[in-house]
Amino acid sequence: MFSTGKEATLEKANNLLGKIRGLEAKIADMKELILGNAIMLGEVPSCAGTWQSDDDMANIDYNVRARFFADRLSEMDVDECTMDQLGNPIGIIKGSDPSRPPILVTAELDSLFSPASDIHYSVSNDYITGPGLLDNALGAAAVLSIPDIIKKAGLSFK
Repeated sequence: MFSTGKEATLEKANNLLGKIRGLEAKIADMKELILGNAIMLGEVPSCAGTWQSDDDMANIDYNVRARFFADRLSEMDVDECTMDQLGNPIGIIKGSDPSRPPILVTAELDSLFSPASDIHYSVSNDYITGPGLLDNALGAAAVLSIPDIIKKAGLSFK
């Protein structure tokens, strides 16, 4: 029996739908990974300081979050982790062909939000809220998740 164009299209659509359903668990894992990184990264202040008096800061360290980001990249087994001259961490993912450029993993880590106290996020089934989440904990967490996403997806590069 011959299949019509309509049947072939339906079969292709069903195959595609099956592949999409197979990705649901992977996508859910990635959501948890990114949210976990957002919380960990976001609750680390973008800067820290020692106070000279109630009103004056004696020392400001802008690399607190950068050091956390670099440590997390190292935990994810990027091929190399380094810092640029300004203290920004850069994760390097090399492919199998050394003549090709690597993938660089880096993000903007500063935030205009500089709290006087600890940072805490609230997580519910539908929401995550907290100071500095959109400047820039969530974006940086997505970038920070790239090495794990690549590994979980089984991807390799030349």
